Amino acid sequence: MQKLEELCKDENLQVSCKTVPDNPQWREKAKVGIMSCMWQFSIWTAQGRLIYPISPDTPFTLKSWPNLTRLANVPGSIRLSAFLTKASVNLNVLYKVMPLNLNDILNYLAATYTTGFLSVDLKTVSQQAYSDMADKINIGADSASDSEMVKKAEKITTPSQSQPRGLLQRLMKKLLGS
Repeated sequence: MQKLEELCKDENLQVSCKTVPDNPQWREKAKVGIMSCMWQFSIWTAQGRLIYPISPDTPFTLKSWPNLTRLANVPGSIRLSAFLTKASVNLNVLYKVMPLNLNDILNYLAATYTTGFLSVDLKTVSQQAYSDMADKINIGADSASDSEMVKKAEKITTPSQSQPRGLLQRLMKKLLGS
């Protein structure tokens, strides 16, 4: 595993894939670990960096909850999964709403995007906007769309009179010590 991690950090690595032969036993073994393998490789190669198709302004949400018991641990992944299955946000808003390390958030986004759990709305962000923002992440910048997303995210995460506090919200409150 240590050798694989070193290979993931190599920026000049060229990888070629071989097809699995038509042996039923090999095919079953190849399918079993592919998701966890891609998840781990994504974390190792991201190294706390933003992955290519996503910019800080790109809205994203989770299609479904990843099986975190079978995948490598990313700090805060349970909280991120719970929040992102409920809300569609961008990186700026997510960083403001969730008090987590930015590297952990970026590793989680890379892993969920690579494994197909993350739904990204690339239509709303132009390629020019991405290339302008690729070199810097301005977490403190507020735009109109960000403030709207923050309001929606806060509305989802805070209980109201019409919506009683759910189990996840009570657990989050205990974890945060509020």
